[in-house]
Amino acid sequence: MSSLLEPLLEALKASNWSTFFVIIAIAVILNLRSLSEFLEDRATRHQRFVQEALKLDALNQTSKLFLEEELNYFIFKRVTGISADAVLREKLQDVISRSGGELQIRQISRASEFIRMREGKLQIVVTTFDIGYALVNLVFGAMVSLIGLALFMLPGLVQKTNIPQIVTSATVGAVFFAFAMFMVAQAFPALIARRLTPIVQRLEAPRADS
Repeated sequence: MSSLLEPLLEALKASNWSTFFVIIAIAVILNLRSLSEFLEDRATRHQRFVQEALKLDALNQTSKLFLEEELNYFIFKRVTGISADAVLREKLQDVISRSGGELQIRQISRASEFIRMREGKLQIVVTTFDIGYALVNLVFGAMVSLIGLALFMLPGLVQKTNIPQIVTSATVGAVFFAFAMFMVAQAFPALIARRLTPIVQRLEAPRADS
């Protein structure tokens, strides 16, 4: 820790902000595993409590049923990313089984934020704003990725560069690339939802013989 704090304090004293941010970025990268484990522990704390509670012999049948449903909810959400109660889980299974392979749980999980249940029917609701926002993310993601590429190439285009400048340029370029990938990833759910919408509408349309 002291080996990290010393150059960090020196960079602050010298107002060397580029070096300061490079050190911070390196520190975050080196501790990604610890940060991931911490977030994982926080996310699964409630689920672990439910699992332990189900082992209690003193539970009555009603409490046990509620806890089992809660555990099923957590497991389904963890696997698919979809927050679904028992009714929605059964409906998803029914629609996927009737799709003849057109729908898969992975596809639906990518569009989970657009899934709705209305009058017992599964719907995927994507607005014009959602599609517009997705396209904006794609365009700006491409632009930001080009800026990141330019920052990676910048040290090779400049005649005189030192090691801190190269490291700073590469680090900022990596940050831009990561941000660009994030923006592109934000566009996919709406685009996937738009592609799945007519399939779900056809499968959930009222049947002529009903």
